[in-house]
Amino acid sequence: MWCKIIIKVYSLEGEAWTQALEYKLGARGLRSLCEAVLNDAMFELPESDVKALKVTKSYAEQRLVKIELLALKVVS
Repeated sequence: MWCKIIIKVYSLEGEAWTQALEYKLGARGLRSLCEAVLNDAMFELPESDVKALKVTKSYAEQRLVKIELLALKVVS
């Protein structure tokens, strides 16, 4: 099943970029932050009846709270 994903540019760019700069993460760290925001959706949406996912700033913030940024800093 297909799901339309609507990403408000400021939602990922603002929140992920701010945290990447704060923790001095490189491109891979920034990619990890973006993946963390979309990870739940990648696994849950194909089996659901949801037709569209709107990634807003609050959605991105809720997902980024869950990850361990210190672990990302060590890896990058």
